[in-house]
Amino acid sequence: MRYEWYADVFWLTCFLTDLIAFLTAAFVDGQRVKPGRGVAAAALSAFMETILFVVMNRYIRYRMAMAFGINPLLILIFMRPKGLKEFFKGYLTVCGVILFIGGVQSFLGETGGGNGHQSFWLILEALVSAGLICFLKLRRGYRQNLCQVELVYKGQHMMLKGFCDTGNMLRDPYTGKPVSIAGEHVIGEKTEEGAGVRYIPYRTLGNEHGLLKVLTVDKMYIYLPGKKLEVMRPVIGLKENGLLEEKSVDLILNGALLTERG
Repeated sequence: MRYEWYADVFWLTCFLTDLIAFLTAAFVDGQRVKPGRGVAAAALSAFMETILFVVMNRYIRYRMAMAFGINPLLILIFMRPKGLKEFFKGYLTVCGVILFIGGVQSFLGETGGGNGHQSFWLILEALVSAGLICFLKLRRGYRQNLCQVELVYKGQHMMLKGFCDTGNMLRDPYTGKPVSIAGEHVIGEKTEEGAGVRYIPYRTLGNEHGLLKVLTVDKMYIYLPGKKLEVMRPVIGLKENGLLEEKSVDLILNGALLTERG
């Protein structure tokens, strides 16, 4: 069977697919890379793939050359690992993402997704794969950030479901302590005015700002896998609504509490 092959279309398809794979791998691996470096690596990868596809007379040799020759070189350019461990981690992540994308492309192709406009479908399928990988990564990261928290206030112990949020960097401007956020219902009537309640200014990434009701409790225990952190006199911000419903947790911990004692 005869078919027409266009080098420019092949290069563009490889470029976009590789760019998606590299950026997805960087996200999964927790790497912060400049988009321009990803574009350069994907462009070089697509160029080498096109050359190898032309000169190699067997497909298996072409894939082996890419997997064990070109891809390791691109990892050095794209992620700039600082050692062998980081290099192999990045290499395995990229290979895993590429294999996953290839598997999804093959599956969708067999179910009819690859009929006609093949390059378009390959890129679309790569985007679907990348979206699924990122979703699974975020879901796994969310579950890992869940923990049990025990608050001690006025002799009462309250067991809460906490969420460790490294993006929460709010601090009490008067004491310098990190502020965790809880639903106002958590402590209930003990948050009445005059019972140690005060207000501090705050601002969110969504540009929401104003005064946040805060309370200093006696003690807090954070139960993490294999260890228990004790925080003396932690500051708890009390939010009425609009913060905790989506996460289904009682308390959003300040990320600084995991590295320092309150």
